[in-house]
Amino acid sequence: QSPDEQKDYLFRGAAIYEEILERPTDAVAVYQQVLDVDGEELRAMDKLIELYLKLGQWEPLLLVYSRKANVVDDPEEKKTLLVEVGAVYERELGDSTKAMDTYQRILEIDPDDMTAIGRLDALYQASGNWQELLSVLEHGAELASDPSEVISYRYRIAELWHRHLGDAARAVEGYRDILEIIPDHE
Repeated sequence: QSPDEQKDYLFRGAAIYEEILERPTDAVAVYQQVLDVDGEELRAMDKLIELYLKLGQWEPLLLVYSRKANVVDDPEEKKTLLVEVGAVYERELGDSTKAMDTYQRILEIDPDDMTAIGRLDALYQASGNWQELLSVLEHGAELASDPSEVISYRYRIAELWHRHLGDAARAVEGYRDILEIIPDHE
């Protein structure tokens, strides 16, 4: 039997388990067998992702997401998968350290990815990681196209210097820059 024939039989078997017998766990085992035959079979990975999401099996889901992210060539698709990985770490497993590492990986692919920047902003703020938050806010301010967004970032940077980084002079400088652009800023 050729690998393609093997895969066809396995896909049919998995579909029977999944759709007719409603035994998703058995379907998972068969899709895993497909990956034993062809480690880069994206259709099997997609089915596993779908089933693990349905079953709420987060650890194996993360393994498949990571495996798929290593296989796909398209940077956009890779980023999308990593956003999903970060979200699982963040929401389902409550592991903000691994979530932060994942969002950092996205920035290695695309330093200007606003989704990753936004998630890192929230996570660094929640964990009190002020130095990292500062660099994320500065990067966000550089990328923001809307002037009010830029001001918002600049204000948060000045607040960070004022409240958490203990540099009143830098904070005053930041507030002064904002007042030069918007004289009646609160």
